[in-house]
Amino acid sequence: MCIRDRYYADHEVFQKKVNYSELSTNSVINQIFEELRSYNWLYGTTPEFSNQIETRFDWGVIDLNVKVEQNRIVDAKVYSDCLFPDFISKMNEILQGGTITVSYTH
Repeated sequence: MCIRDRYYADHEVFQKKVNYSELSTNSVINQIFEELRSYNWLYGTTPEFSNQIETRFDWGVIDLNVKVEQNRIVDAKVYSDCLFPDFISKMNEILQGGTITVSYTH
């Protein structure tokens, strides 16, 4: 049973197949897309959160702990067993007060 038959049996449903070129030239869809991919939509009212990420590299383990409020890193600490303590110190320095950003291709 398809979704339309199960949930919308008593509704009139219009179906039209569209291709990407039709969607990409539709101004309403483009406007919605631009809003939803905007920095403000994605990160403007980010809830407070914290995260811990641990990753192993050939040269050692990195354990990253961050606390984020209003899209700003308010606290961050990197721990590692690598033999390059200056590198870890620099990472800790750079992360303090940073901003969470996103990058992608369209």
